[in-house]
Amino acid sequence: MAHYDRTALPDSVTILAAGVGEYMVGVAGECADGFVGHTIASAAYLRDVARPVLANGAARANRDVSRLLVTTQIVASASTDPRAARRDAAAQVGFYATPKGYDALFPAGQFTAERTAARHALARGDVPGVTAAGEAMVGERAVFGTPEDVAGQLRRYAGVVDWALLYPPHFGVDAERVHANELSLIEVASGWTS
Repeated sequence: MAHYDRTALPDSVTILAAGVGEYMVGVAGECADGFVGHTIASAAYLRDVARPVLANGAARANRDVSRLLVTTQIVASASTDPRAARRDAAAQVGFYATPKGYDALFPAGQFTAERTAARHALARGDVPGVTAAGEAMVGERAVFGTPEDVAGQLRRYAGVVDWALLYPPHFGVDAERVHANELSLIEVASGWTS
């Protein structure tokens, strides 16, 4: 761009690789500068499954796993109406639980009945059914409630990820609520100190 002057180009560009499942996550550990977890990867999954797989991948390539940046998107819904925030988060979690390729995010068959129900509801175009299926999973797969609730729930990712990306729910959520949530999440993020 003619009007944009840059004094120097960076020496390197950080490459983050997203992944679900042992092979994709392992390759991120082998080759990338960091890892991006899936939007509904729980803190427990990231800590107990993804981080060890990243470490194994890094070891295969003689890389220092402590140098990898670990981040994840987190379904986040902040509102003055905590029940609406939970419902919006549950809808997004239910929706993202439907692909069979994401089964790896649910070790030992976690929430099999709920994920099956969400798949069937999605196939019928039943948004309330997807949301209802997501209700059982939302407590560990999202952060929601008042802005203070969201800030408090984010603490479960402390020591698990280096960087949290707040992901506003949009499945089954009208555009006005999506935008209001985005503004609330900006406030949450701007007040975050640790």
